[in-house]
Amino acid sequence: MSSDVKSVDALRNLHAALLQLSDHCDDHVTQLRQLAHRFHEQITVQRRQYWQSQLQLAERQLQMAHEAMARAKISQDAADGTRNTEAEIMLARSKKRVAYCLDKLNVCKRISAEVDRVVDRFIGELGAMSELSESGLPQSANRLAVWIDALDLYTDNSGSPPTGP
Repeated sequence: MSSDVKSVDALRNLHAALLQLSDHCDDHVTQLRQLAHRFHEQITVQRRQYWQSQLQLAERQLQMAHEAMARAKISQDAADGTRNTEAEIMLARSKKRVAYCLDKLNVCKRISAEVDRVVDRFIGELGAMSELSESGLPQSANRLAVWIDALDLYTDNSGSPPTGP
């Protein structure tokens, strides 16, 4: 059985491409992992903190509205009818704002649980990709290098002119 191997340059190019692909994949896995962690932080922590602070503001405003309503009831006479109406409107708006903030916090909690699951799954998949870039591709490149060396020996022994660097 004989073969006529004239050049292994294409295999050398493939070897270099595999090593480069391994480096690029590793870089991208790191970037994707950082992006996933930032996304997780934004959704599960920062958004919840925002709505917590909005709820505190709304509760303070509600307290002020209750106080304004109490003052309006104390000084209730014909001239202060407008004051009562304003206090009632302010109290109603404050109650709606508190309810809205509570609803947003509940939504944040539900979304956080789902984001936790999705990000954990995504990072798990990145682990498989990381394994490929750190181990699988370099091992394949090393095997290919062994084959290239064997083909170089074969071409040297068969009398063909060697090629490549």
